[in-house]
Amino acid sequence: MDVRLNERVLFRIYAGHGAQTAEQRAQAAEEALDSTDVEPEEVRVEQQYDVAVIFAGKVPVVQLYERDAALAGDASLDVHAATTAAQIREALRSEQKRSAIASTVFSFSLVIFFGLLALYLIRKVGDLAARARAFIHDNPDRIPALRVQSIEVIRPALLRGVLQAALGLGRWVLQFGIAYGWLVFALSLFAATRAYTERLTGFVTTPIAALLARFAASLPVLLVAGIAAAAVYVLVRFVGLFFAGVARGETHLPWLPADLAAPTSFLLRASIVVGALVFGAPVVTGDPEGALARSGAVLLGALALASTPLLACGVTGAAFVFLRRLRVGDYTEFGGRSGRVLEIGLLEVRLEDAQGCEVRVPHLLSLIHPTRVLGAAPPVSIELSVPTQPLRRNIRELLLEGIAGVGDDPTVEVVSIDAHAVRLRLSVRSADAAASALLQARALDVLSNDNKPVRPAPGIPRTS
Repeated sequence: MDVRLNERVLFRIYAGHGAQTAEQRAQAAEEALDSTDVEPEEVRVEQQYDVAVIFAGKVPVVQLYERDAALAGDASLDVHAATTAAQIREALRSEQKRSAIASTVFSFSLVIFFGLLALYLIRKVGDLAARARAFIHDNPDRIPALRVQSIEVIRPALLRGVLQAALGLGRWVLQFGIAYGWLVFALSLFAATRAYTERLTGFVTTPIAALLARFAASLPVLLVAGIAAAAVYVLVRFVGLFFAGVARGETHLPWLPADLAAPTSFLLRASIVVGALVFGAPVVTGDPEGALARSGAVLLGALALASTPLLACGVTGAAFVFLRRLRVGDYTEFGGRSGRVLEIGLLEVRLEDAQGCEVRVPHLLSLIHPTRVLGAAPPVSIELSVPTQPLRRNIRELLLEGIAGVGDDPTVEVVSIDAHAVRLRLSVRSADAAASALLQARALDVLSNDNKPVRPAPGIPRTS
């Protein structure tokens, strides 16, 4: 009777023994081999008197007798037992290889399957985050402001920005978590990479666990600090709303003009924040050397160092704002730029250039370039060349009369003279953005009609 292991014949039992038939002995050997999971080297033979017992680890597989050896054609029981044990070892080795190959193939299949699933989940998380951000962008009126009683703590625009930032951060965290989970699972499937799973898990979870432990230890202080920060935020928000009402003219303060409300609000709110960091943090935490107090001092130093150009710009701008060196509506050359003054802030001056575009010039540039105040009507000039032959004797008076309606203080100056042409400069003072184009048009009209009699402008003497 054949003894099989996974349909593979290991050896044959030719006769029964005692009350057991050959079939029963073969079935008992197969059950013993199926119930054990040992290495091939653990298969051994123990012989006692006229019987040889083959063990697989601690489990007896089969008992062999002299009759089994004779029927198998072996010279002795020892040879028959050794041959049978060798066949069992070879079968166990083949079974281990087959099982390892099947396990490896199955593991690769799981890695590919869960990799595809991870890619699907990563893409799905990205799609959901994109849809949520698109919904917030397309429906801004669906996001209300956060209010405490009648005070608007967080504006809708700020809340929308916070939600979009949270969606972006949450998307990356979830996608990283999915990819990390797949990587840990894939490494744990193979014996060669299973050790890296523990290292990778410890590399990620150990810092997070330590951070959570420190967070739990400092939770009472953080709670008090959060309440204080909320109070400071409400105070800053209230100051901003109050001075915004002053700037709009809804609230009148006898000591503060409306045009100075915005810079005053900025300075006061910045002072509140800096004071809370430097002086409030030690009081709230009860420890002048604590983490919050030190972080406040470090933050203040970092802000002071990083904002040195900004502070210098603010100090320079304060002189322009409070000393009123410029006025809104005047034309000026400021910081290397020219235009009409739209607004004078603490950090910059907003100008409108000749093309109607807004130009923002930092106050620091006024320390490099001279400031030229042109007044309400800046000078506008053009230059043109007039041929010397033929040249009307009263060409200056004709041009003065022609450009008189463009602006105030019309002048015609001779820039240069050569053998072929006279170069003239025509100037007026005008706040009209099209004054230069009008000057050119009037000069063209005068030069194209100089054969017609033109009456000189009143009060302007003729030139000889």
